[in-house]
Amino acid sequence: MVADLSKYLSTENKPFYLLAISALLLSAMLFSSCSVDIYPKMLSSDRPSGEMTFVYTHRNHEVPRLHWENAMKQAEERCLEWGYSGVRKYEAGEIDCLSQSESGCTRFQVKHRVYCYD
Repeated sequence: MVADLSKYLSTENKPFYLLAISALLLSAMLFSSCSVDIYPKMLSSDRPSGEMTFVYTHRNHEVPRLHWENAMKQAEERCLEWGYSGVRKYEAGEIDCLSQSESGCTRFQVKHRVYCYD
């Protein structure tokens, strides 16, 4: 048996209509992930090994939109200062949990290593 909800969801039944629309919008906001712009920052660098570590943090409900342009420019400048000819970033990052709750990790830190090459 399928209920006919059209009489409840019509604009004629304004209080219920507004409640249904509000509930739908609230559900969409709660269950959707938000995208955030993230600019990785240099955490450390080591001249002899030609290695640099960049880091960023995000929350579990966020979808990071990474902007590596400035970080890679900074890394390339550092490599050239050290006498290397270029820089390479490896895609795999190390993920650490910074904040834990009953439902799992709520805040992450991600570290990426960048290497200078000759």
